[in-house]
Amino acid sequence: MARKNIDFKKAYDSIHRESLINILREFHFEDKLIKLIEISILETFAKVRVGNIITDPILVKSGLRQEDAMSPILFNIVVEKVIREINEEGVKFQEFCIGLLGYADDLVIMEESQDGLKFLLNRLEKAAQKVGLHINEEKTEYMVREMKSKIEIEARIQSGNKCLYGLAKLLGSRSLSKDLKIQLYITLIRPVVTYGAETYPLRKSDERKLLINGKKDTTKDFWTSKRHAKR
Repeated sequence: MARKNIDFKKAYDSIHRESLINILREFHFEDKLIKLIEISILETFAKVRVGNIITDPILVKSGLRQEDAMSPILFNIVVEKVIREINEEGVKFQEFCIGLLGYADDLVIMEESQDGLKFLLNRLEKAAQKVGLHINEEKTEYMVREMKSKIEIEARIQSGNKCLYGLAKLLGSRSLSKDLKIQLYITLIRPVVTYGAETYPLRKSDERKLLINGKKDTTKDFWTSKRHAKR
């Protein structure tokens, strides 16, 4: 799986306001709400102050208002439009196909191959430009990373085992209760194994491998505790 992190250049300042209104209509927002948003964002003016001199009002034709509580919501609506246009392609997860993940103005596009990723990036650029967004080439990570889930999972399991053996003496102590050992496992060992697991394209064999490793870790800890108890 190949992926690429995307950053938009001056995202809030570049949104086409007319495009935003059209998207609200396309998403079937109520006419009354659309009118209120139009009044809020259209026909806005700004003045520039240099020393004691203030310029005449300047009409602002694009962008969302900074520090406006409504701006993040409107921006997310615009990004949602972009996502819907390209999410027909991407990485297959069971019956679903996901080509893009987004949080605020941070996006990640994903494809099965580098060629597919380039094609998806081209579609993203075209969809974003329609609403006024432009990809920031300086901040966008152009390094294409091929993720091999099998190798990644093996490395995570190995790191988890190292953490387990480092805590073996503590987990084998009779002075700690079973509940406390479970908390130690959940807090200190499991995150080492599952870090970044949300991005793994897991197969059934990979899921079984992680499940077996988790059971092995917990049963080993408790067996060690019982062995000490018998002594």
